[in-house]
Amino acid sequence: ADTGIGKTVVALGAFTHLHSQGKVKRGLFAVPSVVAGQFPDEAARFIETRIREDGRNLVWRTAAGQPMSQRMKWYADPDVDMVFVTHEALRNDITYLIGREAFGGDVTKAAQWLQDAPEEERRNTVQRILREAGWGFDYSVLDEGHNLLNRQGKKNSVMANAIDDFTAGHEYHLNCTATPVKNDVSEAFDILHKLRPDRYPTTARKEFMRRFGVDTQATADALAREMGPYVFGAKLDIDCETIETDHDVKLSQAQ
Repeated sequence: ADTGIGKTVVALGAFTHLHSQGKVKRGLFAVPSVVAGQFPDEAARFIETRIREDGRNLVWRTAAGQPMSQRMKWYADPDVDMVFVTHEALRNDITYLIGREAFGGDVTKAAQWLQDAPEEERRNTVQRILREAGWGFDYSVLDEGHNLLNRQGKKNSVMANAIDDFTAGHEYHLNCTATPVKNDVSEAFDILHKLRPDRYPTTARKEFMRRFGVDTQATADALAREMGPYVFGAKLDIDCETIETDHDVKLSQAQ
């Protein structure tokens, strides 16, 4: 969906809908710093807060600009239903916990490990450490998700691996963007890998590229069908013709 279409409201509404059904309890929203203030404003505007079974209002906290110690308290507080945090802060917080628990407090080694360790080892370790730290999230949103895209021939960033390892543990996850694929088909695979790592493991990328990496109309159509179950677009191309005409209408003296 393009900028201004309403991805923020969709992300918030998805959480409240699932929360009201008892399918999720807590949500974390990772957003760019430039829109960090937008999410709580939209939440205050659109959310009907009294949807909890215990009658208590939904509670959200904006971690942008807060020290790490405060963010860590909110992550572990079961009475905070939603936390809004920047991509950079979330990466730093995950890296800090890994460094503290596995590398004697050395965040540099933790960051290097996030880049170099095999994915299965990373994910099991990251999710265990976050559980032990009390991060009880079961719903996540990645806004401007194209900022964390990985592609063939480029080493994954620490941020992408850290946040992907975190969100991979959630049954409910939204990746919101106006430009889901920026460069090549390998980024389409990365989107599917982020959304369904069980169905699109890293070991499947070569086969995916073999099937969809050829630039033909048939391949493009096949790729669209492959991604269809996991991508919701704000616009659909419809088979109709738009005809525009201009008419000059002269104004009367009174007009």
